[in-house]
Amino acid sequence: MRLVIFILIFAIAICATIVSIFKTKGGLRAIRKRKNWLKENGTKVKIYFEDCKIIARENIQDILPDSLPSKIEMLDSLYDQDRNNRQIDASAAILIYEYKYGNQSIQFRSEEIKVPSISLQLRLDQKKYTFIYYDPNNPSKYFFDVDFLYNQ
Repeated sequence: MRLVIFILIFAIAICATIVSIFKTKGGLRAIRKRKNWLKENGTKVKIYFEDCKIIARENIQDILPDSLPSKIEMLDSLYDQDRNNRQIDASAAILIYEYKYGNQSIQFRSEEIKVPSISLQLRLDQKKYTFIYYDPNNPSKYFFDVDFLYNQ
């Protein structure tokens, strides 16, 4: 009886994992499809980064070790507590652009950009401009093209 329950729980877990993977891939496919549709059918607006507002969040995260420290690491930590810690830069930023649409102003926001702020500023200064694609029938459907930041 226990074996049957174990196999049933295991099978449910595998099915849930497979469904989760397909949902994620389907979601990414839908996003890519929407971006392509906006690039082909949407209104293209050239924007300069000097006209954008950058909202950045600086965040350094400590990475905890997977195992207990060795004797040497314990002795080292008596000298300097942070000596054996590793850190990653988990900084993120978004770009905001105000666009005049008829007699109103629309705010376009980029997706979260997970590039260190120094690298981000350097890449924006090199590129100088990008494009926003939006649906002329519904400007709230848009794509702020910052894909070039990840291709370097």
